Amino acid sequence: MRSKSSNPHWAAPLFVAALAVIELAVYFAVTPHSFGPGLITFFCFLPLAFFMAASAQSANQKQVCELQDRVERLEAQLHANTKPMG
Repeated sequence: MRSKSSNPHWAAPLFVAALAVIELAVYFAVTPHSFGPGLITFFCFLPLAFFMAASAQSANQKQVCELQDRVERLEAQLHANTKPMG
């Protein structure tokens, strides 16, 4: 009986995308029509941010699934070992 996660895999990359949009909006509001070295660096590291956020989320989801499976096995073992009184 595996429950669905409340955090889907796309939540972390979506958060990074929202931060990127906010950063770009602020950057172009302050310095319109300018591609300075800060913006170039931002674009270069943006895929890394998406990758790190998604890989961390994926690792956490895998660990949660393994722990749910372990709990289910232990509960089944506990119910198999308990004898009804009566």
